[in-house]
Amino acid sequence: MLHSSIFSCCELTQLELADCYIPGLPTCFAGFPNLTSLRLSDVGFPDGAKGLEILLARSPLLKSLSLLMLLFPAKNGVYHQWVIQAPNLQNFFITGLYDDGWQIGDLTFLEEATVDWPLYSYDRDFVKLITGLSQARELDFAMPVRDVNVLEGLSCSFKNLKCLSLCTSPHLLSNVLSFFCIIRNASKLETLRIKLFDDSTQDDEVDNDFLNGQWTDDLFSNLKSVYVRNMTCKLSEMHFIEFILSKARNLEKK
Repeated sequence: MLHSSIFSCCELTQLELADCYIPGLPTCFAGFPNLTSLRLSDVGFPDGAKGLEILLARSPLLKSLSLLMLLFPAKNGVYHQWVIQAPNLQNFFITGLYDDGWQIGDLTFLEEATVDWPLYSYDRDFVKLITGLSQARELDFAMPVRDVNVLEGLSCSFKNLKCLSLCTSPHLLSNVLSFFCIIRNASKLETLRIKLFDDSTQDDEVDNDFLNGQWTDDLFSNLKSVYVRNMTCKLSEMHFIEFILSKARNLEKK
């Protein structure tokens, strides 16, 4: 257990903690007014996520935040929701095994964001989540495995997005539809990185007719680079990649 004296170090500008537990915040905790960078890896909060929520909210200058494999108590497998309030945040990275109820507040100055999550909770609002990340210039996002398009109704503009990295499955119609929900609103996109995963339990056989039906004239208009990983050369994958490469007219040779 980390000693509670850490909370009195108000002059901290950078803090990196790993493989430890953080005690509950003392009532006199005024925050870290000078903290600009925070990285937590395999850190537990026995008293719940509320302490981390308060810690972040009381670090007004925070620009870089990395949260890796955090541990929170759950009641019957359910985590209490907590909000990341960091209005000056520019770089955001979060990953874990289970969706522990995190939400994001207003991230107006966000430049780079990575959300690498293998298992999301079924009640997560993905439209709200992606909208909260829409200011990013670089976005790395793992799509959930769902039977429905989790981004249906997405209306925000990714006006700054230049580089998009997606972990997705072209075998799932729902994932392909979610892909287009983002791409249609990212007119300045220059680099697309796709990490494919094969959901062997389902193959919706997304074909050329369906993909061409999603086409709009400005799709991929500024796309210069496409990178694809983990191809198995199944038909849905081939159609998906062929569609992108055939429609992206401004690709550059590397």
